Amino acid sequence: MKKILFYLFLCCFQLIPAQNKPLITNATKVDNLTIKRGFYSDCKYIEGFIFNQDYIIYQTCDSLFILHPDMLTFRVESYDYGMAIDKNGIYSQGVFFPIDTTNFKIVGFNIIDKKTTPIWRTNQKAFIGNKELAIPNPETFECIHYPYFKNKNNLYYITNGKVETITNIDLPSIRTDLVTENYISDKNGTFYQAQPLMYKGERVQQLTKNILKTSQHVLYYDKEIIELPNYFHIPTLKALNESYLTDQNHAYYDDYYDYEKEIKVSKVPIPTRNLSKIKVFSHFITDGYTVYLGTEPQPQYNAATFAEFPQNYYFQYDKNGVYNWNKKLPFKYSQTPIYGKNLFEVKYDAILYGNQVYDNIDEYLINNLTPKEIQLLKDGQISINDFSYLKGKRIIIEKSYAYNLYQFNNQIYIDKTPQKGVDASTFQKLWYDIYKDKNNVYYYNTTIVTTPKLIPVNEYDAATLKALNHHYLLTDKNYLYFGRIRLIKSNKLEILAIYPGYRMGCSQDTESPTDFYIFKNIDGYWLAELGGGAKIRFLGTPDNTFKP
Repeated sequence: MKKILFYLFLCCFQLIPAQNKPLITNATKVDNLTIKRGFYSDCKYIEGFIFNQDYIIYQTCDSLFILHPDMLTFRVESYDYGMAIDKNGIYSQGVFFPIDTTNFKIVGFNIIDKKTTPIWRTNQKAFIGNKELAIPNPETFECIHYPYFKNKNNLYYITNGKVETITNIDLPSIRTDLVTENYISDKNGTFYQAQPLMYKGERVQQLTKNILKTSQHVLYYDKEIIELPNYFHIPTLKALNESYLTDQNHAYYDDYYDYEKEIKVSKVPIPTRNLSKIKVFSHFITDGYTVYLGTEPQPQYNAATFAEFPQNYYFQYDKNGVYNWNKKLPFKYSQTPIYGKNLFEVKYDAILYGNQVYDNIDEYLINNLTPKEIQLLKDGQISINDFSYLKGKRIIIEKSYAYNLYQFNNQIYIDKTPQKGVDASTFQKLWYDIYKDKNNVYYYNTTIVTTPKLIPVNEYDAATLKALNHHYLLTDKNYLYFGRIRLIKSNKLEILAIYPGYRMGCSQDTESPTDFYIFKNIDGYWLAELGGGAKIRFLGTPDNTFKP
């Protein structure tokens, strides 16, 4: 017995250092840190904006631009494309255009030398990247479907930065539902890229995004045009939607997802006498007697009352129930499901039927919803994930922060336990596991999943702690932090450049990815490698000649 007690004492003693380990640690100071470009990165810089107090830096893959915008009115319009505006003009990937910003809009993109480049316009001008386009009426310039664009009077085909005007096309009759990367059609025929599409001397008519025809041939486009077998009645062949077609004799299914099929268009076994009764959905078709998915009968459905969900073909319904393909959802059915009346798809693919809601991902059902709960679900103000239980009563979570961390009735909870002393009205997330209210900063410790804890962190200055809007950096009146690692003093802090560091090579690689930062503060210049930890090197006292 004494041995057991001694063993337990040793175990507890060994745990004490871990429990008392400081929540804030200092970065490891080194003397030989240098910037090393990761093997899997081709760029010199991390692309994006860097925000400092009085100026902004924009980095492209291989260039760095220092910008001096009007800081009060500066706002980023697209982080992906490096587009921003202020009261004086537009900033495009580090280049300033002093133009009127009225009706500024990013209308699309183009691939130029394998790089995605924005296409944008104002009321006065249109641009591709930083190059002005000779487009009249730029205020009407818009994208139909990459790479087709139009303005008030013209249609354009834009590839690799080159603009071609497509002539002899009837703009009002363009079939926007059929436009692809290579095809666009009007009432008179189809264009391949920028030229009228001809086949064996005839103008081609587009039926779907893949299927086209002339008076003599039916064609299929899959990387190249192939001629389909001659089993269609071409004069009456028409598309019902992107998947199904009919002629006077048959219905057809285009299995364009089956990459192994050489001939993708197959007959659906609907009798000719029933073709006039066809009802088509995005992935299903029925003649009122049988429901087909592609060409295969689906006997689980009642054909006369079958329908798909309007925006999600993964769900179907008939007079007998609601389905996710072959699975009938486990509602207690009392009325015929009718979408828009007693049946709805709500947030996160949950299904609302009557006063029941079903989570199809985690496969659980909530019954006996109140009229208020039903309306909130229908309006998208809550999701099924916002329901929880306290003291045996169902509640609606007011705000969710992380797993099991949420706000209800002006209190912060972890699972079922209210967190005493936490001010819910000012509680906010700063970093992925760092939170604060008006009084304290907290570390949300989920190391033990079954017993997460919200632990006060006294080393931060709660009143001034804030997140910098990039790269997991925090700052208060005293220091700059990488998460819970203290880096340098925050007095006169500037971020001068960010470089890519180590990048994971494969899924078996356990080394953390890193980035390199150059900082400046009251003490001088610093180089830091951040990611999975923090190393920092002092580069020298302030020197105006320093260039990143």
